[in-house]
Amino acid sequence: MKRRNKQLLVENEYVKELLAVLKENPSPSGKDFAEMVAHVGELESRLAEAVEELKTMRQELQQVQNRSLKAVLQKSCKSLENNISNMRQKLAELKDHIIEGCQKALSAFKERGTSALDGLSRFFHVKPMLVNTIRRAGI
Repeated sequence: MKRRNKQLLVENEYVKELLAVLKENPSPSGKDFAEMVAHVGELESRLAEAVEELKTMRQELQQVQNRSLKAVLQKSCKSLENNISNMRQKLAELKDHIIEGCQKALSAFKERGTSALDGLSRFFHVKPMLVNTIRRAGI
């Protein structure tokens, strides 16, 4: 699977296309899909905030003179950096699964029409991954 880390999920062409199809052909699972995309957007936003906070911490750390305090803060920074890296990886995997599900759902829609939208959730095997990622982010 290709990594799409930099692009927001809502900006992905397949996600946009599926959202447009669901808007034109309302289905119960369409609302669930839109909520899932919104939750991932929230995770993306939180991750961006964490990256900015880490940058600020590093800049402030440069000014600390006390060596023992600096060592403790550097350790905290490294721990935060590892957590952010893990979160980034999990979020990228989640986005990849969602995009792949969008591709499959769109393909099924083109083959079978609106009946393919009835069971939209079967294209997205991401619920456990999404719940786990949301818990880690504290949302």
